[in-house]
Amino acid sequence: MSQSGSHPVRGEPDYLRTLRGVIGLDLLLAPAVAALIWNSRGEALVTENGASRRTGIPEGAIRPDESPRAALVRVAKEEIGLEVTPLTIAGIVGGAAGFRPFDASGGKVEYTLIIFHCRIVSASAGIGMGGFQWLSPRELCELHPGYPPELFRASGGAAVFQWDESWLETLLAQEE
Repeated sequence: MSQSGSHPVRGEPDYLRTLRGVIGLDLLLAPAVAALIWNSRGEALVTENGASRRTGIPEGAIRPDESPRAALVRVAKEEIGLEVTPLTIAGIVGGAAGFRPFDASGGKVEYTLIIFHCRIVSASAGIGMGGFQWLSPRELCELHPGYPPELFRASGGAAVFQWDESWLETLLAQEE
């Protein structure tokens, strides 16, 4: 993410810091969520994280004992001061290509990201974001080059996930 032009999931939960104390800088696998919040012009909300100055769709790690939906609601409230309702899953992405940022301790984290189409329920008076803007699907693709472009369809549609037919061929060849 940070090395490939994409963006790491913002924040570092306490439990990830605790794991770092046990395993050092070895690779961690972590689930995360992100919100695609669309306006009536077909543009999605992106935010700037004040501390890191990274811009991207609101995203964050799922904590232990937290459902993806609860994590998404928490992240939207913490990151951008919005109460959102997840409507549908836009896509599930992950793997080394673009999803292995370095965390605050310098270790790598590989995220599997569940991205939801959301609608805004309400906004806090003190919105907690450094800055925000609305971007077109084309601009989202430029901002998040590791994500499949079909993910950024304001109209929704079938959930997007990464697939490469060679994976199945390789697996079947190993069984022979």
